[in-house]
Order: sequence, then C-alpha cells, then structure tokens
Amino acid sequence: MRGRLLWVWILLVPSALAVALYLRVWPEAPFLAADSTGYLAAARTLGSIGQIPPTVRTPGYPILLRAVGASNGPTRPLFVVQILLQVASVFLACAALRSAGAGTALTVAVGLLGLLPPYVYRSAFVLTENLAQFCAVLAVACLQRFLVRGGAGWLAISSLALGYAALTRPTFLLAAVALGVLLLLLRIGTRTFAFAPRQAVLLVAGTALLVGSYAAVNAIKFGVSGTTGTLGFNLSDLCPNLYESIPDPTMRRLYVQERNDAYVNGRAVEWAHYRTYDQLIQEHHLKPEELEPFLRAQLTRAILGHPIQYLQAVTASIVRFTFPATAKLPLMREKRYQILWFALHFLVMGTLFAESFVFGVWALLAGSGVRFNEAINRAWILWFASMAVVLYNAAVSCAIEMGEVRFRNATEMLLLLAAGAGIVGSRRLFRTLSLLRVSPRG
Repeated sequence: MRGRLLWVWILLVPSALAVALYLRVWPEAPFLAADSTGYLAAARTLGSIGQIPPTVRTPGYPILLRAVGASNGPTRPLFVVQILLQVASVFLACAALRSAGAGTALTVAVGLLGLLPPYVYRSAFVLTENLAQFCAVLAVACLQRFLVRGGAGWLAISSLALGYAALTRPTFLLAAVALGVLLLLLRIGTRTFAFAPRQAVLLVAGTALLVGSYAAVNAIKFGVSGTTGTLGFNLSDLCPNLYESIPDPTMRRLYVQERNDAYVNGRAVEWAHYRTYDQLIQEHHLKPEELEPFLRAQLTRAILGHPIQYLQAVTASIVRFTFPATAKLPLMREKRYQILWFALHFLVMGTLFAESFVFGVWALLAGSGVRFNEAINRAWILWFASMAVVLYNAAVSCAIEMGEVRFRNATEMLLLLAAGAGIVGSRRLFRTLSLLRVSPRG
C-alpha cells in the first residue's frame, strides 16, 4: 500500500509549496473578468430569492460564490478555495492515471505539470472554468474507478459530477450523453471492457436530475422553459462575418454599424453587438426576456442560409481555442515564462496527436479479435474517456461560442491525464507487439 501511495506523499510537498507560491505572487486574486459581474449578480439573486432566473446564469458557480461569502465581490477565501480545487483536480487525475497502470514517476510528473501556472491561473479569476474542471476530472476519475473495479456508487458520483458541470457551464449539458454513447461504441467495437446501455443511462441520470430539476423550477417559478438564455448572444460573438445576412433589417443595421465602428476604433469586434441591445429592444418593442430568443432566431436563419461563412467563423474559433494560455499575471505575462509555457502546451498537444494514431492501432487490433493485456486496455479506455470530454467541450465551445482559450481551461487537466494514459498505453502496446505473441480470441 505504501508503494502504491508513494506518489501522494511525493506530491504533497510541491502542492503545499504551489499553494503558498500562488497566494504570494497573486496577492490581489481573485480578479474580475468580463463575465464575472454576471456570476456575482447571480449569486446575490440566489441569496435573495432562492433561485436564479434562467436569463442570467446557471447556478452551479454562483452557489460556490454564495458558499464562500463572495456574492458581493471577489474575496481571498474564494481564491483559496479555487486553488484547492485545482490541487484536488491534480490528485484526482493522478489517482486515475495510477489506476490505469502508470508508474510513480509518470504520475508525479503529470501532477507537477498540473501545478504549473498555465494550469492554475484560471483559479485567480471569478469564472466558472476552475469549478467545471474539478467536476469533469472527478467524473472521469470515478468513471475509471467504476470501469476497473465496478461499483454503482462510482458511476453515480461520475454522473452527478457531470450534472454539476452542466449546471456550472451549460457547455457540458450533453457531455454525459456524448460520453455514454462513445463508450458504448468503443465497447461494441473493441470488446475490451464491460459497459452496458443501462450504465450509460445512469451516467446521464445525474445531468437529467440536476439540470432537469433546475429547469422545472424555472418553469414553475418564472414561467420560463430551459436553463439559460445565452445562445443568441453566443452566436453573435461567434459570427460577426454573418451580420450582413441577418434577415431583420433593424438588427442587421445596428449589428453591422457597431461591428464596423469597433474595427475603426480598435475595440473587440466580437463584443460590439452588446452596444446595440438597448436600441434594438426599443425599436422592436421587445421585453428584455424576449431579446435572446429574437437574436437566436435571426442568427440561426443567417447560419442556415450561409453555411460556408458559418464554417469560416467556426474555423477561426477553433484556432483561438487551441492557442496557448496567456494572462496579465506574474508568472504568465513575462516573455521568458511565456516561451516555456508555449513549448509545454505544444508538447502536450503534439503528444496527444501522436497518441491518437496509437489508439487507432489498438482499437483496430482489439476490434479484429486480438487479445491484449488488461493493463493496456485500461490505459486506452482512460485515454478515450478523457479525450471524449475534451473533444466534446471543444466542439461545443467552437460551434456555438467564440472559442476562447479560457473555455479550454475547463478540460486542461483532462488533457494532461489523457497524455499520461496514452504514454502508458503506447509503451505497453509496443512492448506487447514486439516481445509477445498475441493470440486471437478463440
């Protein structure tokens, strides 16, 4: 037991030092970002009426703000809690990696990488990514435990964690569905692990329970269906190149005018449309709650009529999404550190790209009837589950949002976890293919 937990004891000291370092070098954290005021307002609303109207924010992160006394503004305890959530994510990822057969050295290496500034800095902002990442890593780690040792409790925790991730960032609304379906397909294609349709249903149950309950309360208390009303705004962020194609002449005129003015004056083009809303509501005689459905309908029609321009916008979104992380913080803004973090980012991405080919080899061989050692299968299943959540988040973030780097931050530890699992799987697969005679199933 002592040997199996050696990585824990090794990581305790650097984790404590990392927490102390970040508390010292970021003395004014947590900082406000563009979206922070919305979450703070939602936390205050949560405290005053017990429920957040769906036109503001989903309650996952505001509940945390309320719990640590940060409803009225950023507080130091909030920063401490978010730093500890990052550390917890690191230990959960390392536990899953260890369960997949990683040695102490690789496990500790992944843990140390997760404590570096590019993976921690989002903890210094009043934003959802830190909490969403904790939920996503918890979900994958518990799912890995279930697949390895069984136990419906682990699957239930994974399901609830995915549900709370969806309640924190609506991007994760269908993450459990995507993960369950993909695991079923992998199970059918490779026959290397046990995962039944009823277990996929249980994986989705947490999201259905938490998000469904929230939506039901919205319908009963506010007479509004759904959980959040931001899709129209998000599509406006994503598609400035489609403003001329908006069917409504008033919206088209205001959007194009503000976009062009932003170009001329050096302002953020993606957010220029927010300056049109007061006039748009006035000219169309809209109620505030009617604005988002109106925007959504207009932009959906523009997208359906001009799919090529939409795909161009999505391509630009993907490029932004994959950029290395930057921030105006000590340890992140200095050029010497940026070069190091950029190199680390592309090293991880390159590793995952190479591992995807090895995963393909394993899946093809396993699907053709080659019998592999359980340790090899375990590593690749963890790789697949981690990458399924990563790619789902990437697809949604780039298809209906503007693909900011911070949206990727909710899955950064899963990227490290997948890279580590892929190293384990690749090494063992190559060793098996070169040294052992694998036999087809009889």
